[in-house]
Amino acid sequence: NGIPQPQATASLESVRAHFELPPEGDYKVVAQVSRLVEYKGHQSLIAAAKTVLEEAPDTYVLCVGFAGEDPTYPDKLQAVARSLGIESRVRVKGWPGPIGDLWPLVDVHTHASWFDSLPIAFEFQQTVNRGRIGMRTRELVAYLRLQAGRLPGVEFVSPTHPMLASGIVSLRVANRAHGLLAHAMAAE
Repeated sequence: NGIPQPQATASLESVRAHFELPPEGDYKVVAQVSRLVEYKGHQSLIAAAKTVLEEAPDTYVLCVGFAGEDPTYPDKLQAVARSLGIESRVRVKGWPGPIGDLWPLVDVHTHASWFDSLPIAFEFQQTVNRGRIGMRTRELVAYLRLQAGRLPGVEFVSPTHPMLASGIVSLRVANRAHGLLAHAMAAE
């Protein structure tokens, strides 16, 4: 079966405008595409963003998705960004189009979930060869082992925001087209 390569139907300019990003410029985008629910780890991503932005202030962080059980959760995430003083660089918002519209914008895709089955957005990212970082959950480690080295641009880290920040910074500075090959943290 496999995962079909997501196709973009919207222009990069319209996607940038939707997320209130500069229309052009030399900046990087770190994004997580998932339902906005607590166990997906968006708060860890936003906490990590504070460190990322200290080291790489030309970065924007997007939490893209729709609210799950708690319709106020996106507002809570924006409040976390505000409390850290990074609200100008963090966007929490849905996208009305296909997921393929997002990938031309994204330099590093994160999946900061505390536990999860294999996230479909993580698999989609493999088709467009961007840097990806996932929390070291049992499911993602099993996936890594099944892929046996076929995952360019993937880093798996322990579920703490300092480790997430470190992984994002290392992938963010890597060549966008090739990412960073790092399987070192696949221990159980």
